[in-house]
Formats: sequence, structure tokens, C-alpha cells
Amino acid sequence: MYLSSKINSMKKQVLILSRRDERANYDTALSMTKKLNEYNNKEVEYSASFLEDLCFYFDGQELKVTDTLNDRDLIFYDACFVIGWFKSRKLEDLALSVGIYLKSHGKKVLNSEVLSNRSRSKLSQLVYASLNGVKTTEFLAINEVEQLESFLAKTKLKYPFIAKSASASRGDNNYLVKNYEELHEIIKSLPTKIVLLQEFIPNQGDLRVIVMGEEVKLVIKRTSINDSHLNNTSQGGKAEIVSIEEQDKSMLEQSVVISKLLGREITGVDMIQHQETGEYYMLEVNNMPQLSTGSFVDEKAKVLSSYLASWASDI
Repeated sequence: MYLSSKINSMKKQVLILSRRDERANYDTALSMTKKLNEYNNKEVEYSASFLEDLCFYFDGQELKVTDTLNDRDLIFYDACFVIGWFKSRKLEDLALSVGIYLKSHGKKVLNSEVLSNRSRSKLSQLVYASLNGVKTTEFLAINEVEQLESFLAKTKLKYPFIAKSASASRGDNNYLVKNYEELHEIIKSLPTKIVLLQEFIPNQGDLRVIVMGEEVKLVIKRTSINDSHLNNTSQGGKAEIVSIEEQDKSMLEQSVVISKLLGREITGVDMIQHQETGEYYMLEVNNMPQLSTGSFVDEKAKVLSSYLASWASDI
């Protein structure tokens, strides 16, 4: 419907996107849009929305980012002017995710500075992956938990699924949700950050793929030793080093691809294999994968030392 209205108007559509701010002396999407539309520009129409009102949904094939205030996918707009995103890490990651999405669809992003942000949460990692052919799970990410139920109803996500904070680490704030009643209680306990729901992948453990440069240097398999869905060693899981040569080649290649997309020469990519289909999925990319702590410290230190020494010799 909104596409047909755009064709009828023939105006360029520009979205002003900001954080919410109630201060009268602060530029927001609403105040800026109101002033711009006073000029009755025949070529451009301005709309306003807030970073906090965006919903990200990946159905396993295609990512869509919805501006819930106007009920439109962001690709409806020809350009987006992002302001006020630098006040918190959560907003920085939302702005980066918006920039990545719009750029991938050939849309103009102002200020393009948002694309210089580093990835600060699982959200931007998943956006990078889903737009660049790195296989990842179906996911729904939203900031306004009050809208979660209505958006969940529009997805293919089925119970059980994973609910977690997009900025959580080491298995914290990560839950296996079996029904709506559990989800309702879990949401209340999560920090007030981006809520991420992900398809649950039945598994027999996951893989921490250590990437240095553009090579996989070490693969550590992590397996839960109790009834927990978490394989993290920080949550009690057991770990073992497995042969790189015996691992799925495509999975290793995708680990390198996502590392390069994030600009991380040294990182740990968490991959999980579906125990029924055999498919691998990226879970997250760790900027600091416990190289001097956790399990197999000597082995990790050895490959890190070798990589840094080879890099230093090229200086």
C-alpha cells in the first residue's frame, strides 16, 4: 500500500531518524520534519521516526527493518538522515544496523558517519551476516517490548526459541523460551536494551572458531554437560580442541567472511550445527574470545603469538 502511495506522489521520500528526546531545545526527528515540511517542497516529502521504534526481522531468507511509527520498511525511503545516535552504545549499534541495511539496498545514508561505528552488539553482527550470505538463524530484534507480541505474531518463529539481550555476553541474559507465559516473565527480567529472539537450533554443542588474519587458527567445541541449552564454558560447558581439517569447509569460510565484514583480524566466531539437518549457523562474533583466559590458554596463546610474530615481521 505504501509503495503505491509513493508512486502516486512521485516525491522523493526522506526519513529523519533520531533518538527520542523530550527537551524543547534539542533537534529531534519530529521537530526537524515539522520545520522542513513547512516549505511545501514539491520534490521531497519528509517523515519522522525514532531509532527506538525500529523492528528488525530476518526470516531465514530476507531481512526487513520496519519503521513501526509509520508502518513502513526502511527501503520505502530514498534517503535517511540519522541524528542524535551517538549518545549511547545501544543507539550507536542501532544506527550502524540501519546504515548497513540501507546501504545494501542502494539508499542514501546521512550522515554516513554512522557506518564508521564499530559493532557493539549481536544485532549489527546478525545484520551484517544476513545481508552478506553468512547463514544465520531466523531472528526478531526490537527495542520496545510493548510491541514484541504483535510483531512476534507476524513472524515464523515457533516455540521454543531463544530470548536474550542483544548486548549480553558469556551466556548471561540468555533463555530458552517454551511458551508465551515464559516469554512474558523473561522479558521483565532482561535489562532495558534491545531484545533479541532467535530460532532455537537443536544441537550437540557449538564451535568457537578462532580467526586470525584471514585464516582459521583453532577450533574449540563446547558442549553443555547438564540440561542447560547453553554450551558456554563460562556457564559450565565442557570444551575440547577439534581438528580444523575435519570441519565443514563452508562453515570455516563463512567464519572468515564475517570476521572481515566486522574488521576483526583477531576474533572468535561462534557457529552451531543443526543436529538434524547438518546446517551450520552463525551465532555471534566475539571481539575478544578469551585468548588469555578460559579453556586451552596455552594453545590459544601459541597461535596468537605465531600470528602476531608473522605480522610484526612484515612491518
